[in-house]
Amino acid sequence: IDLKSTSNNPELFKFTSLCYSKIKTEEPHFSRDLPQCHRYQNYCHTHTYCNRNPRCVHCGQDHLTDMCEKLETFRLPTPYVRKTPLPTEENTQFTKNSRE
Repeated sequence: IDLKSTSNNPELFKFTSLCYSKIKTEEPHFSRDLPQCHRYQNYCHTHTYCNRNPRCVHCGQDHLTDMCEKLETFRLPTPYVRKTPLPTEENTQFTKNSRE
């Protein structure tokens, strides 16, 4: 419920029950993030009210991201494979100052 500002509004925070139900009165929460349209990928409006042509996040073409053909061919990078083994204490030569 949104209320207009009046002098007795702080009194509302003292209520803990209403019609035999426990209630909690909170101040309004305002989002600081700008809404982003997931259809056109632009800020300050949402996809619900967007009339523009869709824009894909992956390739930038005029289609929805769900319909992108690059998603099928997109692969995560393979883990890095070392060509040389990691140094161990057996195959490492220490100098006089290296262990200090």
